Amino acid sequence: FEETGLKPEKLLSVTMHSFYLVPKASVQLAAVFAAIVAPDAAIVLGEEHRRHAWLTPSQARRRFAWPHEGRVLDDARKLLAQPNLWDVLDCT
Repeated sequence: FEETGLKPEKLLSVTMHSFYLVPKASVQLAAVFAAIVAPDAAIVLGEEHRRHAWLTPSQARRRFAWPHEGRVLDDARKLLAQPNLWDVLDCT
């Protein structure tokens, strides 16, 4: 993950989401992932970022700009809460 410097122990593709980018007059696709990282993993931000924060779900919700972001967070949490998720998905 070039934006954070984190090496995921496990990676889950949660969804794909599309949006219209007005300056380019084009439809863009964004992949949304959930990652499991080591508890002591250090963040190394890429050049395009100035800061980061570890947030609870409720704290993250307060920063969302679009309604779908809350739904994606809910989907990720539901997927990650499934006890046999990693048995079904061989992601390692």
